[in-house]
Amino acid sequence: MWKQSMWTSTISSHLATKHLKEGGLLTLAGAKAALDGTPGMIGYGMAKGAVHQLCQSLAGKNSGMPPRSAAIAVLPVTLDTPMNRKSMPEADFSSWTPLEFLVE
Repeated sequence: MWKQSMWTSTISSHLATKHLKEGGLLTLAGAKAALDGTPGMIGYGMAKGAVHQLCQSLAGKNSGMPPRSAAIAVLPVTLDTPMNRKSMPEADFSSWTPLEFLVE
């Protein structure tokens, strides 16, 4: 989970400090679950919490981000992905966030 969430966020953030245009936007994939405890999935909560910390740090002064740029983290509840459907086959998929929604 750390590799999937933090490595990609760290690499994207580093690239943003080097190549994002002035006034650009960096969007990271956080999770609403990171705002509360995650006793059943501690590693997930730790990784997503770290993404939110990274995002807050990037939004601060002297973070290395270009002038007038912004860093945001989206906080979906559950993304509707094939892997999530496979790991939670009894869940109500209609309450999940479609991937298309994230790119609109």
